[in-house]
Amino acid sequence: MSIINDALKKVQTNLVKKEQKEPPTNKVDIYAKLHKPREPQPPQDPSTTVNTNPILEKPESSPVTLPILIGAFTLIIGFLLAVLIFVSNPALMKSKTVSSAPAASTVEPTVTPPKVYGKDEFVLSGIMMMGDKRVALINNDIYETGETIQGRKIINITFDKVELQDGQKIIELSVRKSK
Repeated sequence: MSIINDALKKVQTNLVKKEQKEPPTNKVDIYAKLHKPREPQPPQDPSTTVNTNPILEKPESSPVTLPILIGAFTLIIGFLLAVLIFVSNPALMKSKTVSSAPAASTVEPTVTPPKVYGKDEFVLSGIMMMGDKRVALINNDIYETGETIQGRKIINITFDKVELQDGQKIIELSVRKSK
């Protein structure tokens, strides 16, 4: 986008400079400049005349012409290849009908209720550490160090285990390995 803005600013600057150099003209002057009558030319010897007919002169090619021609050629070749592929393989041309009726055997999604854990049952499903903050997924709930679960305090969360304190006893939970 910056390139376009730079180009527009450059064109605008050039126009402003051009307007400052040329005094403003009225429409009649512009029309007279554009529609000047041609002055008659003296007859010349046909053997020495140089062809100045603009129709017979070689047109100037712009730098944009080549990419346009290449793009058009590429599109034509691509279209021809697609036609050739479809003609050589008629199975691709068969239309597939899509019915709006539901399939005969539709499978309804089932929602499994969350597991209810017992009083002394702890399942450590995962541990996540973000900087200094560490959290553990125990019995499908998220806990941080210092919180309690079923009367037991979480005293430490490491990358592979969680330690719970139950009075004087320390319970160690490890992450389950997936099967």
